[in-house]
Amino acid sequence: FFVTEVFQHLSEEGVLFDDDGEWKSELDVEALDVPEGVRLVIGRRLERLGEETPKVLTLAAVFGRRFEVRVLEAVEGQDSDVVLDTLDEAIAAGLVTSITVGREARYEFAHELIRQTLLATLSLPRRQRLHLRVANAFEKVYAARADERAADVARHLYQAGTAAEPTKTIHYLRKAAERALAAAGSDEALRFLNMSLSLLEDEPGDGSEKADLLSLRGLAHRGLGRLQDTEVDLRGALVLYEEAQRWDELARIASDLTYLLIYEGRSTDAMQFLERGLERAGGDSSARCRLLSSLGLAVTTAGDMRRARETFEEAVALARRLEDRRLLGDTLRDALYYHFDVFRSDDLVRAGEEAIALHRELGASWELSNCMAMTRIGWLGSGQFDKIDGSAEKLMTLSTRQGDLGAQMIFAMVQAPREAARGDLDAYEAFIQRSVDLALAADWPWSPWNLGSNAFAHVFLGRAEDAKQLFDRAEPERGSGEPFGTERMTA
Repeated sequence: FFVTEVFQHLSEEGVLFDDDGEWKSELDVEALDVPEGVRLVIGRRLERLGEETPKVLTLAAVFGRRFEVRVLEAVEGQDSDVVLDTLDEAIAAGLVTSITVGREARYEFAHELIRQTLLATLSLPRRQRLHLRVANAFEKVYAARADERAADVARHLYQAGTAAEPTKTIHYLRKAAERALAAAGSDEALRFLNMSLSLLEDEPGDGSEKADLLSLRGLAHRGLGRLQDTEVDLRGALVLYEEAQRWDELARIASDLTYLLIYEGRSTDAMQFLERGLERAGGDSSARCRLLSSLGLAVTTAGDMRRARETFEEAVALARRLEDRRLLGDTLRDALYYHFDVFRSDDLVRAGEEAIALHRELGASWELSNCMAMTRIGWLGSGQFDKIDGSAEKLMTLSTRQGDLGAQMIFAMVQAPREAARGDLDAYEAFIQRSVDLALAADWPWSPWNLGSNAFAHVFLGRAEDAKQLFDRAEPERGSGEPFGTERMTA
């Protein structure tokens, strides 16, 4: 009966099939109405319960499919004994089941239809007030550890609508997004950040908070491989930070934006805002150090090696004087591209291994992924195959979890000649193709580099004619602003 009623209801509502008769993929179970026939049946079951049980279950339905008894008990106005009695009755009636998570007892509704039926009895204003009470209960129960449950608090505050204080809602949405990003949950972070930015539109301020949220959303887009959206958000944050004269934050975002642009062969664009930032960020500051480091990276890809060397020497020296380990790790990471571009494997390995140790110590996953990818090039150039083999699984897992397309591409580019050295030409071809596919997916101008790498491997394998054909293909595709020595390699 339930299956038939639900199917007919959803079909009549037009939420199951598209115009071509194909199944829709965006069905959200929690957003559905319960068919009237099903609601009546479940309603009759609820009527047979004690007077307090439907009230407590309705409050529990606001939590979601699962709920914690101690948070439910902490909601303002709830009597703990009554809550436990009603849950026992609901379990006996088959409406709720209990589960154990560690040492804590939790409950869940036996079916989403039951929860939706309970929610249907609430008007929107009453439901919003209950969400606010639930959010307050989470804060009360977890107290100093409330940030650990920021996602729960944020979700209920947002659903509380105007009943909740907007600044508090935005605070928890941001905390939830930051925790999601730290756990490589870019899609979840993006949802929280879109919510917070929608609320911020009506709040007064100097733009600093919006800049923070835009910068975080840019990183979420980056983790999902949405590079155009990443650039839009980071540029928006850059403008707002400059207006607010927040130089440390500006330098941090400028660094992220620089990487994005140089991978697209747009180092000149990066140099413009970096030089403007350096004009305004004075003294031996962390902002100046980070801007110098990013400028060295942009200048490297533009081909001015003397200026790049001098810029990195100044940046690394400043980072060491400031005794800032994160700053030093980031500066060394940027310098890896210079060491690679001038083909100095020993310098690349030395700087790379120091940067890896720093970022691993600091738990900076995205930066660690970058450093490991570039250092593997140095290991390849210096014949340290044991380190290449020992880092392969770790880097592949880390870069995939982070959504770091650049590190994944460099991994494939290094792994290809490593497989060729083993004599596994099938694996070699597969990794070369993987690097090409990633470059095309991100719309990066890496074709000459991929073709050049492929051609050199054919040279080493004694396939001179195949190599020449690849070099001939690469030559017309060379242009200005190609990243990381591709012009010299294809030449």
